[in-house]
Amino acid sequence: MADLLLTLPYDPTGSAATNRITNEQHVVNPLSYRENNFIVPKMAPFFIPDVGTPMPVRFVDNDGNSRLMVLGQDYYFGFKFYTASRAVGRPVYGGIVLLDNTLVGTIVIDRYQSIGGNWTLSTQEYLELIADRLHNPKIVMWESVVDIPVYFEPVDHDWRILDMVGMGDVSQKLITIEEAIRQSSTGSINEHILNRENPHEVTKDQVLLGLVRNLTTATQAIAQAGTSDDYYMTPLRTRQAIASQALAPLTAHTQATGNVHGMIAADINAYNKLEVDALIEELRNTGLAAEDSQRFGGRTPAEYSAWVLTGTAANSTQLAGQTLAQVIASVKAGITVDDISGAVSETELNAGLATKLGTTGTAYNSDRLGSMTAAAYKADVLTGTAANAAKLENQTLAEITTSIKSSLQVTDVTGAASAQQLADGLAEKLDATATAADSAKLGARSSD
Repeated sequence: MADLLLTLPYDPTGSAATNRITNEQHVVNPLSYRENNFIVPKMAPFFIPDVGTPMPVRFVDNDGNSRLMVLGQDYYFGFKFYTASRAVGRPVYGGIVLLDNTLVGTIVIDRYQSIGGNWTLSTQEYLELIADRLHNPKIVMWESVVDIPVYFEPVDHDWRILDMVGMGDVSQKLITIEEAIRQSSTGSINEHILNRENPHEVTKDQVLLGLVRNLTTATQAIAQAGTSDDYYMTPLRTRQAIASQALAPLTAHTQATGNVHGMIAADINAYNKLEVDALIEELRNTGLAAEDSQRFGGRTPAEYSAWVLTGTAANSTQLAGQTLAQVIASVKAGITVDDISGAVSETELNAGLATKLGTTGTAYNSDRLGSMTAAAYKADVLTGTAANAAKLENQTLAEITTSIKSSLQVTDVTGAASAQQLADGLAEKLDATATAADSAKLGARSSD
């Protein structure tokens, strides 16, 4: 970098285009051994913006993310140039101090205004300054960083006489002289000062109001009508006009029902009635349109509803996709021994038989029953003894005996006579006129 590139004309106004520097970039890294992290613009010292105008300083991280830095939160100005600040009447600084010492990326100064002249640094001075970490921008002035000229050129700028040391008495005397002149006059000066009736006949064109029309403010009726161009509108009249001419129709429109926009099905990309009927006609493949189909499976809606609700076998041939036969087969296939009350499995039956038979064999190959082999049991049964046959046709001997006794008739007993035979015999043997029931004699004797 040649020194020639760092030479700018002296500009005490802070407005010269020659001294406006744009898009200046400075790479920053975290601090490792120093307290202050600062950058020095290459054309420092520079003017800082007026109060309320932020300086366009941005931070761009290594991923390209950019954000505007805020004075007092992200940075402040250092190396104040006191001599120049007093001479030009505006703050002049030489550096920007970063408050976050961990930043990694690039500081971009989009724009700043250099004061130029002999107070900018040469290339070597600039490199030495940014390499010298002993400088503390909080307390070191720019005058201590560079060799300043013998004097700083005075600049014309506004200065209140009351701010000058020793001028307070002079200012007071001038005010006293002014008052004396006013009081010693014949009154014409004071009258002229107090005259509010435009004594100089100043026109509105002279005060740059020539294009302003001399109008009164509109009434509410005029504002709501919105047809006149001869009135000014106040905020109240403007609100009333908007409410009458815009809000009222808008409210009526939003509250309206029906097809207020006159839209058709095509406006909302929908089918109309004829198109829907045509689609249904194509799917049903019948001569009926959607609105006049009255039967389904040969039934009207009422008949179909009644048919479904009856739930009889004739009207319902399937349950969960299965016929009755399939349902029965499915239920049977799923029944186990555990589903039947009092049933035992084959394993439980074999275990019980093995216990009762006193053998380790299962029921189907047990060769003993009641401590006898099959052959011995057969022979025992064939003997027909009471010990070997406890039941006959599922009846015990006692049950058979009771059954026989209950069904015996007189005719079944040899030599037995019925009650009638006994009565007939008695009648014949006793008194000829007496029956067995009312015979008073027996063996020629009375009962007495």
